[in-house]
Amino acid sequence: MVLNFSNFLQHEFIGLKCTHNKKYDDYKLGTIIDETKNTLVINYNGKNKRIIKNNSVLIFKITDNIVKVEGKNLNNRPEDRLKKKNKRSW
Repeated sequence: MVLNFSNFLQHEFIGLKCTHNKKYDDYKLGTIIDETKNTLVINYNGKNKRIIKNNSVLIFKITDNIVKVEGKNLNNRPEDRLKKKNKRSW
């Protein structure tokens, strides 16, 4: 599946570049290396940081575009999210 804005929430997040701050910052851009129901593990310059999805705002970089997603919209198992049809809120 090709990643675009219409299917972003149904896409696999492992390997995508993101940050979890409210402000986009290229210097804190990391790669998602693991995902569970409630957390993401993001690798920042060789250091892994576990982020709770429900309490954060995630900012993804996709082909020179920025996508901002509230973590509560991602708070389910990755394999269930791939099957689920989400209503777009943007």
